[in-house]
Amino acid sequence: MKLPALPFARELWPAVLASALAIGTWSLFVGNRVPGTDAARRGYPLDDAWIHMVYARSLVEEGGFHYNEGVPEAGMTSPLWVVMLSGIHALVGDGPVERIVLASKLLALGFGIGGVVTLYLIARALGEGRAVGFLAASLAALDPSLTFSRAAGMEVPLFVFLVLLALLAAVRGQPVATGAAAGLSVVARPEGIVLWPVFLLLNLRRELRGRPGFAVRLGAGVFAAMIPVVGYMLLCLHATGAPLPNTFYAKFAAQNPFSPALLGFGWRHYIHDNLPYFTLEAGSVLALLGALRLFRRRRLLGLAPVACGALLFASAMASRRFAPGHFYYWERWLIPAFPFLLLAIAVGAGELREGLAALRARVRRGPPGAAVWAAAMAVVALASWPLPAALSERAAAFAWNSQNIEEMNVYLGRWVAANLPRAAVVGVNDAGALRYFGMRNTVDLEGLNEHRIRGRDRNRFLRAIERVDYFVVFPFWFKDLRRFLPIQPIHQVRAPHYTICEAPQEVMLVGRVERR
Repeated sequence: MKLPALPFARELWPAVLASALAIGTWSLFVGNRVPGTDAARRGYPLDDAWIHMVYARSLVEEGGFHYNEGVPEAGMTSPLWVVMLSGIHALVGDGPVERIVLASKLLALGFGIGGVVTLYLIARALGEGRAVGFLAASLAALDPSLTFSRAAGMEVPLFVFLVLLALLAAVRGQPVATGAAAGLSVVARPEGIVLWPVFLLLNLRRELRGRPGFAVRLGAGVFAAMIPVVGYMLLCLHATGAPLPNTFYAKFAAQNPFSPALLGFGWRHYIHDNLPYFTLEAGSVLALLGALRLFRRRRLLGLAPVACGALLFASAMASRRFAPGHFYYWERWLIPAFPFLLLAIAVGAGELREGLAALRARVRRGPPGAAVWAAAMAVVALASWPLPAALSERAAAFAWNSQNIEEMNVYLGRWVAANLPRAAVVGVNDAGALRYFGMRNTVDLEGLNEHRIRGRDRNRFLRAIERVDYFVVFPFWFKDLRRFLPIQPIHQVRAPHYTICEAPQEVMLVGRVERR
């Protein structure tokens, strides 16, 4: 399971410089005050982050994964992230919530830096030079979408780090380390399991099969991968009677992963028109050059990063329905595929440099070597020309997303705690901050944290809402619920500049059930 050491000063200084870039862009996002508040520092850009906080708090205070007090539930898709957040809760204790939030963002940054360094090491393990490795790591450090995820205080950087670590171990022929990282990746995000065939094939390659003790190490790696997955399935069975988390039954929408229309939609909205690398299609050309170079030089090993990125992208597109645009609300499911694209772009730049150098060698009075590198970097600069503007735009969007959650979800959670009876049962459609701050028995109408209504079963849903005293929901939910129950609106809140998505969610209503 040992990853071989590398001389720090000679080998890792490019990764250290790239890590410094990651810290800088993270600070740009967390410190953004475009809305006129510090919501970017003390809040989250999505309500889902507060769901993880609910489970983390219950793990510390009650010793279990509970959504409502004392009731086991399986609403967290990232139990590993919940466990890590519980450590923060235990350390901070009864301190201000803002400290817990900032600590979670720092933890996400730490894993984000780990992903940047690991991407550099993957490039080196594939035979690329330090310059190519540095370029790949720097692109990952500066990427607006990856930076958004590092600042969001959610599980995406953890998942990306574990996937990259598993790939690095597999490229190096270390099956136990591969299995351990691959297993943990699945309890960081379930879609990590789609990469297991790639990792297994890498550890079955011919040069490894002849090593002494190969079968034992491979078996140990498989066992290491299975332990966290089986453990989480048993936890779900105990809590809900089903082997998978509630989110699978509530959100999974199977689609054809080979559909050109589906993949083209994802590529256009969330990659090509979203990431700042495709000026004059330079990013597409470099990525294609990089993929061809990796295959030509390393065959199976070279195909592995390309396969990982493609599998993560296709499986995300085929497992849920995406809306047009490039909002982080949906983009977060595709972000784990981005480092592999950035690696291909960096390798493509290396291929272009070598091509220009070969051309120079054939010309009697060719440009000097430095000029060859400068020409290759000019193409990269052209590809990423919109990067500074994109970073500024996404930092502002991050701050506004966080402001929206603060002025709606967090505010209403505190309002519930201050104004509703302690014994009240509250029905919600955004189930994070309302439960975390509201501290009331809460029914998640979406079924993400209420296994009794998962799968959109109408009869179970109607039975669940019969015990609700108050609803805190978006207007379209309010309209539907009034068909079944006499609900009187008593309070509402509006976000005047709503940026999280284009759905009509800028208003949330509080309604009281008028029972006779």
